[in-house]
Amino acid sequence: MPQHNFAGQQMTPISTERTPTMLTLSELPNPDGLTRFNVREHYAQRLVLIAAVCRELQHEPEIRVGDRALAAIELLAWWMRWVYDLPEDQALRYSYGFNEPYLTKYADDMFRELAHGAAVCDSVVKSFTADKPWELDEDMRRVRMHLDAYLAAYGQ
Repeated sequence: MPQHNFAGQQMTPISTERTPTMLTLSELPNPDGLTRFNVREHYAQRLVLIAAVCRELQHEPEIRVGDRALAAIELLAWWMRWVYDLPEDQALRYSYGFNEPYLTKYADDMFRELAHGAAVCDSVVKSFTADKPWELDEDMRRVRMHLDAYLAAYGQ
């Protein structure tokens, strides 16, 4: 079944072959023996994808989410659905997995950036549901507010 992006356009399929660096945390050879390295690598990948979303949004006019920002958030959504085994037919919360004990145990220093980035991504996706111009304006103000907070804290 073909996949569609947030704009309803058909997407080119991405290879579903997993690489060793894209294993879910529970797929590691010994899930009970997760190492600090494995967990930090997992969240570092997520941070890189979040940074890509924010970087692309940074170059967009304030009233829209352009093709590159859309591609970045779709890549993040694909990655999250893949590594967390989330269903395709349900809305994605970009704060998913923040209650994982591994995050606080091994990557607590990454949590704030993850949370700021998730707020940006959640606000972007909300903007796709705007039915009226004033709703889109308000949603894009929210995107810009979260993006400005992210950039002030983590810069690009």
